[in-house]
Amino acid sequence: MAQMAFAGSEAGSVIARHAMRGPRPADESTAESTSDSPDMNDSQNDGPNAGPNDRGGNPRGLRNRLISVLRMPLTYVMLAAIALRIGFARWIGVWFWGGMHWDDTLLFRYSLGSHFTDPTDEELFKVAGYSWFLAAVRKLHWDYPTCVALLWVAAALVVFALVMAVCRRRWVAFGAFVYVLFYPSAFEADIGTRMYRNSVLIPLYVSVIGLAVLVVWKVAFDRFSVPGLLVLSVVLGVGFSYTYYVKEDGAWLAASLAAAFAVGLGVYAVVGVGRWRSRKRGSVSVRGAGASYTLRRFVAAVLAAVVPFACLAGVTAAYKAVNKKYFGIAQTQTRVSGQLFGFVERVYAIDSPNRSMSVWAPADAIDAAFAASPTLAKETYLHDMVVHSQWIGGDPTNFANGRTMYEAPFPGDMFTWGMHTALLYAGLWHSQQQVDDMFRQVNAELDRAFANGTLKKSMRFQLVPSAGGFTRDEMGQCFVAMLKGYNGVLRLVNYAPGSKAGDYRDMNRLDEYPYVGVQAAQAFNLPYLADYSLREGRFGPANRVVSAVFAVYRVVNALMAVLLAVVLVGGVVRLCRRRRIAAPLTGRMVLFWLTDLALVLLSAVYTYAMSWFDVNVTGMENYNYSWANYYNLGTVSLLVLAFCLALAIAANAWIAHRQAQAHREAQAA
Repeated sequence: MAQMAFAGSEAGSVIARHAMRGPRPADESTAESTSDSPDMNDSQNDGPNAGPNDRGGNPRGLRNRLISVLRMPLTYVMLAAIALRIGFARWIGVWFWGGMHWDDTLLFRYSLGSHFTDPTDEELFKVAGYSWFLAAVRKLHWDYPTCVALLWVAAALVVFALVMAVCRRRWVAFGAFVYVLFYPSAFEADIGTRMYRNSVLIPLYVSVIGLAVLVVWKVAFDRFSVPGLLVLSVVLGVGFSYTYYVKEDGAWLAASLAAAFAVGLGVYAVVGVGRWRSRKRGSVSVRGAGASYTLRRFVAAVLAAVVPFACLAGVTAAYKAVNKKYFGIAQTQTRVSGQLFGFVERVYAIDSPNRSMSVWAPADAIDAAFAASPTLAKETYLHDMVVHSQWIGGDPTNFANGRTMYEAPFPGDMFTWGMHTALLYAGLWHSQQQVDDMFRQVNAELDRAFANGTLKKSMRFQLVPSAGGFTRDEMGQCFVAMLKGYNGVLRLVNYAPGSKAGDYRDMNRLDEYPYVGVQAAQAFNLPYLADYSLREGRFGPANRVVSAVFAVYRVVNALMAVLLAVVLVGGVVRLCRRRRIAAPLTGRMVLFWLTDLALVLLSAVYTYAMSWFDVNVTGMENYNYSWANYYNLGTVSLLVLAFCLALAIAANAWIAHRQAQAHREAQAA
């Protein structure tokens, strides 16, 4: 298999000629053109010599393509699979955790009109992307399980398009489509069926990253119509802008897209300059390789890369403007941004012998920050509320038993929540703006304390300012946690079937809105959210089916992991064994292989970063796979894409090998 990590030169020679010439003439045939499907962008090159049906957006061309799709039996098989997936989601159902006041309940309340008309101190704790989804479901009067299932359908269709772009074999693309459509994370209790933002993140990540890869490929291969590329970029921009605000760590997604677009534009620029030089020398006849034509298309490619970030900038500006109007502060959230969290970051940076992997804000660092700030030094009651916070030790029983932060320090990022609660109990929280102004002054005082040596900065390495610093040994332990995280994702360790009962009472606010589950039942027309006995008879049968799905995917994931390793290692072997590789391998297939490698490397970076965060929850001795799976959603998404791309590359290599073998046999005869 390693010998076939890339297609043979016979199978791809025309691709190189196509990349230098522009649109493919109708009489050329290759290993790819024998496919029964269009190329990555057939009939969409808008070069000067393109025919009337070669321009993107031609009504007759679109109509003919639609008719062709409707005539394919696979279309109806896919529609049947989609209907089955939606029906399966509705049968399994969802559950609402009313007792999770700071998570499930919080984001549900954000989706209600009272979020703006009756604001509280909690309104900017988290980004509201998932709440926008809930609001849309409620206003459209759609079924929540169906809407989540449709997100998985969209992700599966994006993967179908990716696989078709690589191997152009519908049966392979359909296999990848089904693999994503029924991926078991959708049916796991904490990741998939719980009415929380985790349930939408994996399909959103798959869709956004998959669309970004398609845009990069189109640009790098110069196989696009300008209108078609820009439309795809706008669709990507909408999805990316929304996904960015579903969770507070959207920066990793933005950085990934920026790097991908930079690579795509770099490849396009190199190829474009090569075409222009070839035409200038007259050594190669390159259709549509004039300087003005190349420049126009390069500008379009740059716009396609800019549009998603322009969409994000527009959404961010609007989001901040709305929050400024209703809550008095131009922030998207205050959990990991704003002046209060800036104070938390400075506490993380203060040198302390008591800091560890699980304790980011030790008591002595907190005391030092209060002492170094004249503003905080006079707020003795606030300090007392921090010392006796309900968040110490990560367990409310510590507070109930009279323990303090000196006996039970804040674990992980709990100091963020502890400061907010302490300000509220100390009577110092009057508005978002007032708190922001207060801690702007505090942060300026702490910065001066760092500058004059009153406070000493920790020598520990911080992956990001919003996380505690680790020693070199602790960073090594994070690699072990990363490997365990991979194990949990691939083998579905501790996956729990998701057809279950939830609760409907908000234990943190029994006086204000205790029956929040009843509100959710009414808002989404799901009566069983208020009375799970209505579905009790389904739990057993549904969970047995879901457990069977888990068992199947454990085997499938193991096979996919082996296939991915073979493709990646085989590609290296193939490159090393041949000093000179045919042009199609260094162009099209090598870029596919590099994309697969990039997805794997990105998953490693992401999983390591998540391990840095969740190790304070999971611990190292008694590693909690359930918590790790709860956070490693990006890992799932990236590996799903990498597996499907490896499947396409392997299928393409096998088909090309068979065709090359048949070609040699024909020549020998």
